[in-house]
Amino acid sequence: MRAPINLFFDRVPIGRILNRFSKDLNVADTSLYFSLNSALNTISALLADIIICMYGGSFYVLPLVVVFFVYSYRIQQRYQALNREIVRLGN
Repeated sequence: MRAPINLFFDRVPIGRILNRFSKDLNVADTSLYFSLNSALNTISALLADIIICMYGGSFYVLPLVVVFFVYSYRIQQRYQALNREIVRLGN
């Protein structure tokens, strides 16, 4: 009952809060489309390359593809952690 009241909304002007949310939404709206488009193009090109390699070569390509995906996933996890910290420091 004697806990201090959170005065965040009393201390921070409402305009600053709205500007922050609108900036975040603007970044999401503008970059999400291009990121999704790029990801879908890359995935479809990668799948087409894998199918062509397996059709033209042999099924021995499949273990290499699995190793490549595991390695790529590990790199992605490291990049996401690093990128999250860089964005946090930039704001």
